[in-house]
Amino acid sequence: MKRLTLVFIGLAICAARLHALAPADDPALATVHIRSHGASGTVIATEARRSWVLGCAHMFRDGWGEPAAEERERPLLIDAPVQVYAARKKATARLLGWDDDLDLSLIEIEHGPFHFMPVALAGHKPGPIVWSCGYDNGRWPVTRRVATILESRDWTTFTREKPWHGRSGGGLIDVRARVLLGVVQGYERGPDGRGVYVSHAAVLTFLARFKNMPKQEAMPLPRQSAQLTQ
Repeated sequence: MKRLTLVFIGLAICAARLHALAPADDPALATVHIRSHGASGTVIATEARRSWVLGCAHMFRDGWGEPAAEERERPLLIDAPVQVYAARKKATARLLGWDDDLDLSLIEIEHGPFHFMPVALAGHKPGPIVWSCGYDNGRWPVTRRVATILESRDWTTFTREKPWHGRSGGGLIDVRARVLLGVVQGYERGPDGRGVYVSHAAVLTFLARFKNMPKQEAMPLPRQSAQLTQ
């Protein structure tokens, strides 16, 4: 499958027809590559002319690991798998909000609808198949790796497997339920180190601040191939 390159340079977007979408059959279809900041993200909500990408906040830090206004103000360059209804390749995007303590960010794109993967509702119990998705080393195609959840404490979820660099901001996905459970944050050092994710509870707390995101109505999309190529 080809990819769609979104260069966010402030171009106006023409009106698009609204399509009610179901969550993506393959989480990779909703996983975007934030090339400008070396990270990944997940489209968690979408409608005509607008989509929302959940990612990490640490992609907006400077070389010393400190939050940096110049990084937050730098133009965003994002790649994504080709979308079914969103045919244009250029759109305006902005950093809608971030939380350095939770390590979460939300980007709004003035384009859509896109494939998406909604955040699980409060109280959701993870199913037997969980994937960690993103762009390891900043390269295509999307990396999809099995993730075994060990525990969640407050704002952090730990997995047996470690994610890799470039996957930061990508999603921890319940594949069968087609919902997002967390966001890639990093990993512990050492042979017994665990994968570290922003927890589901932290994501819900963060997103509660944004009242204008739409609730998604389920309607099947034409089935897409799970194979993603560069």
